[in-house]
Amino acid sequence: MKLFSLAACGLAFVVSSQAADPSRRAGIPYHPYRKVENRYYDLNPLYNWITDVSKVTVAQARAGSFTKPRPLPDWLGAPSAPGGVETYQWYYIRQVLGHGLLLEVRWSGGIYSGTSTEPIYLTNYPFSGVIDGQEIHFLALRTGNYKYQDTSGAMHTVAKYDYGIPYDPRELAAQRATNSVPRPSATAPQTSPSPTNSVGTNSNAAPPGRSTNRRLGQN
Repeated sequence: MKLFSLAACGLAFVVSSQAADPSRRAGIPYHPYRKVENRYYDLNPLYNWITDVSKVTVAQARAGSFTKPRPLPDWLGAPSAPGGVETYQWYYIRQVLGHGLLLEVRWSGGIYSGTSTEPIYLTNYPFSGVIDGQEIHFLALRTGNYKYQDTSGAMHTVAKYDYGIPYDPRELAAQRATNSVPRPSATAPQTSPSPTNSVGTNSNAAPPGRSTNRRLGQN
């Protein structure tokens, strides 16, 4: 029994190599490195866990032999661990908004199934061309709440999740290395004015000029 079937949604999953995508069985887009707000996340442990879950047989699930704990529990969208009464969730687009997606959450567990009374809001979903009613798969981190007004004029507050911005860890490491190298400071040359002998002044007095020694800060 598969925990998740591949979604036939026509989206082209952007990966450097299809063979390097360990989550294809779960239908989840493979973006293991994400930037959410000002923090960077490595989701490889979670993707590897999802792959392990997809390989669990029905017999192993019933026996409860899969005991590997789920990493990064705050990220929404991964299948539940096999064993006992398994719970599944599916996410369907209720409405495409200007900067995000309002998602309907459908679930099933044991002999029960249903739809969540409140949707969730997803930002930074990286694929365009999605439509209302379409099922999507993702991993996303909750970042707060989102308020919206429905067609009847009623206001709602729902959980807000952020897919994150995929990034290349090599580019990030290079950027950090460049920023960590201190830039040489520039010092303006010092100019000493020539002594001036004037009527009524002491020719042995210190020159009236002053040096300018300015230190430029880093950008």
